[in-house]
Amino acid sequence: MNLARPGKLQRHQRLLEELRANPFLTDEELAKCLGVSIQTIRLDRMELDIAELRERMKSLASNLLHGEQFIQGYRVLGELVEAEPGKHTYSLLTISPEMVVSRTGVARPYFMVAQAHTAALQIFPEPDEVFTSSANVKFLRPVRVGEKLLASAELVETKENRHRIKVITRVGQEIVFRATFHIYMNPI
Repeated sequence: MNLARPGKLQRHQRLLEELRANPFLTDEELAKCLGVSIQTIRLDRMELDIAELRERMKSLASNLLHGEQFIQGYRVLGELVEAEPGKHTYSLLTISPEMVVSRTGVARPYFMVAQAHTAALQIFPEPDEVFTSSANVKFLRPVRVGEKLLASAELVETKENRHRIKVITRVGQEIVFRATFHIYMNPI
């Protein structure tokens, strides 16, 4: 039987929600967000068996690395559905519940950036030999659970070993995201 006060139960629930939305919050940030002391947060974490930030980060990194594909140190995101090397690629990504902020149901923006970047790198036959020098991204509307994102990446300009790739991401016919990546190919 749990004898915790109703306020404590609500605080515990809110603490869990905040960490689900952003597992990288420090005890100080959590204390400020919940309006309690850092010591209260530490006691709540101990009571709920929640690891400190460093351990949470190790656990998340381990989970991401297990069985995932990486290119140039980045997680490959999205399924490559078509590619014409040196010209264009198409990548499909379905937004899953793990990709959204639980309170709003809106996908975290870095998933769209990662999908676009992965699609851009796949234009090159040896994606491990290229380096991204800059990116310009624009989010046109939030995306939600279950939406299917189709990212089309196209090589639009090449000057010596520097390349400009435009990526447009759509949900159905609606454009929801745009990006331009400037990529440098390492001369061998």
